[in-house]
Amino acid sequence: SQTTEALTVMAALLLCFEGLTRLAELGAQLSATLHATVTALRSTVIGAIMELGPRTDWNPQYYERMIRLKNVEYWRSLYSALDVAQNTGLCRFLEDYYALAQMLNDVRDYPEDERRNQPNLISIYRREAGTPGASDDGKCAVPRNVEQLLAERFLDLGRLVMELPEPDKLIALAKLHDSLLEAKRLGLFVAPGKVAVTPTLPEL
Repeated sequence: SQTTEALTVMAALLLCFEGLTRLAELGAQLSATLHATVTALRSTVIGAIMELGPRTDWNPQYYERMIRLKNVEYWRSLYSALDVAQNTGLCRFLEDYYALAQMLNDVRDYPEDERRNQPNLISIYRREAGTPGASDDGKCAVPRNVEQLLAERFLDLGRLVMELPEPDKLIALAKLHDSLLEAKRLGLFVAPGKVAVTPTLPEL
């Protein structure tokens, strides 16, 4: 919704302001923080340019690189205000988490992305499966190869979570739980003739 989007933008601005405040206090670490932030933002711009690339260039490898640059590096540019090194287990989890978040957004936004001729997970994997294009209304069921990919990403994240110390594990579990709920709302992981199911994560 517009309210959610506005709140997200404002939260990102607050985080940027926090980062600027900390930059003024860092002293010797100022150079490293600026370098990390600018590098991440430069990668974000490259990802945004890739999003405008011709459809003939789209493939799974192109898509993966694009979301890593456009989405994950954007998160890095914000998170550098809190953790310049970004070498913790939680950071590694969040890298993959934000890549998965974009994939789920693509499932939700597929019709709109088709109208705008933007790269989308479903468009690319339909093409890989030899079924490019969409119905007249831009809608289609989530292809099996996309659903399988998303399930594998969830399970990989679940395994990463179990390697984290507390309280990082609790933070990661909360975020992963939210993503699983979103997948359920999108109708993913539903066996024919059965109620909706989600991938089973390792038990605590």
